[in-house]
Amino acid sequence: MINEQWYLEFYRLSQAGSYDEAKEDGSLRQYPVDPPMQVEEGMRAHSIGDMMDVIDMACDMMDSSEKVNYYLTRDGKIMDQEEWDR
Repeated sequence: MINEQWYLEFYRLSQAGSYDEAKEDGSLRQYPVDPPMQVEEGMRAHSIGDMMDVIDMACDMMDSSEKVNYYLTRDGKIMDQEEWDR
């Protein structure tokens, strides 16, 4: 659809314990992205993956043990995700 809203959403695990908690307390970050050509290929397969790599690098510069959970959403629905176990 032409009017779909796609976002890369993410939060650091040190900020929140879950996606819902991050959404509630404001630690969830949203960045608008172009829709991937093939969602089935996964988030890291395209330019969204490049963006995730930059975020990972920035977090690593802050604290080498920092981990980030990522969500690719379309119109508020999670289409793909990459989560770390605590």
